[in-house]
Amino acid sequence: MANLVLAPFRRTPRFGERPARPIGLRAAVLLQCGLIGGCIALAGFLSVEALHLVQLVAEQLVASL
Repeated sequence: MANLVLAPFRRTPRFGERPARPIGLRAAVLLQCGLIGGCIALAGFLSVEALHLVQLVAEQLVASL
């Protein structure tokens, strides 16, 4: 599959030409960074919510004593 994707970019450049490169590479890197950042933000949000839930349970336990 990788050969199929990279095949158009393997042509040897002629004299004076710039070598071809994938146009979507920058977009792919930005998308990946965004996904990783989103996952980190979600994990941070969920950890804060988990701490809040632990606090609520602890308050209920103290109130029941």
